[in-house]
Amino acid sequence: MTVTQLHDPAEFAAIATPLLLRDEAENCFWLGLLSDAADLARHTMCLVRDDSNACVAIATMSPGRHMVVSRAPDAAAIALAQHLHLNAIALPGIGGVRESAQAFAGEWTRLSGAAARVHVELAVHQLTRVIPPPPAAGRMRIAQPSDVDLVARWITDFRIEIREQRLGGAREIAAARVRAGNLFLWEDGARSVAMTGVAGPTPHGIRVNLVYTLPGHRGRGYASNLVAAVSQRMLDGGRTFCFLYTDLANPTSNKIYRQIGYEPRGQSLVILFDGATGTH
Repeated sequence: MTVTQLHDPAEFAAIATPLLLRDEAENCFWLGLLSDAADLARHTMCLVRDDSNACVAIATMSPGRHMVVSRAPDAAAIALAQHLHLNAIALPGIGGVRESAQAFAGEWTRLSGAAARVHVELAVHQLTRVIPPPPAAGRMRIAQPSDVDLVARWITDFRIEIREQRLGGAREIAAARVRAGNLFLWEDGARSVAMTGVAGPTPHGIRVNLVYTLPGHRGRGYASNLVAAVSQRMLDGGRTFCFLYTDLANPTSNKIYRQIGYEPRGQSLVILFDGATGTH
């Protein structure tokens, strides 16, 4: 196995895309990342090739966050860990398909002497048809510039709830998402009570994220109806799939998403080393 670090996002995308398209749901994070060359350019970009020079795995890492590796043969995950250690690349953690992340972590801890702990276990889901949930009071609307402060607070609260360890820049994210028109609110009467967004378009799909309901307003179907409405909007706009990540430790949300048409397609986890911060 040979590991190569690239610096040209276009070259990286050209090599990585055929590998990733073998499973668009499992690889929705990377396919979405490849669509944003400016963001990708900030990442450490690695390719792992086998003895026939075929690309068998990719990995990316944005500054201050853990690395994310695609599904990889154990030998490829081990070679990646060896390359990063040899080149003294600081590594807060590793995320990816369970088997690949575990193979990497085993080699990294052996080489570095670092301790490893599972930070979060995730499931990726795919939707092709929306099953309407029981109606909730209110309606969906697109977030407007006047909502930026509210959205910024909710993004921070959402990150805290999902144990995100990097909390800065919420207002900048909120402003950018509102400008892009890809953030949606559920409004009941005159009050916004829930939020979700879409991000990371892939060739045939898009990822739903930032699903958050204001405490005190949960259990009323707001998030279910909002995610269903946004998902239907994406399908109506030409997407074949919608994707969504859930925390496996939250059985309630996993059940709710299945009820509106999201089907589990795989599992992944994030492993942090030595308690270092940085999550995706």
